[in-house]
Amino acid sequence: MKELEILDPTAEQEATHWSLAAPLEAGRAIRVGLLDITKPRGELFLDELEQRLVAHGHTVERYRKVTMTRPAVDELVGEMVRACEASVVALAD
Repeated sequence: MKELEILDPTAEQEATHWSLAAPLEAGRAIRVGLLDITKPRGELFLDELEQRLVAHGHTVERYRKVTMTRPAVDELVGEMVRACEASVVALAD
């Protein structure tokens, strides 16, 4: 499995290494979670993405952090993991 190096813009001193998830089965409708981290204009990106996903037959669940200044709480992340097969986080300014 491939690895992806993610550079954290916070005070992390070393890169975090994540393994990529297996690709989703092509042509199969899935439930996608869209997380709005409450940064300006993030909802505009997610609105457009939701329209495109639904047009391709996917189901979309929308989630929203309380504030952009804190990480998503474990309960929210857990809910997304349980309910969705894929997730997108909107980062915008």
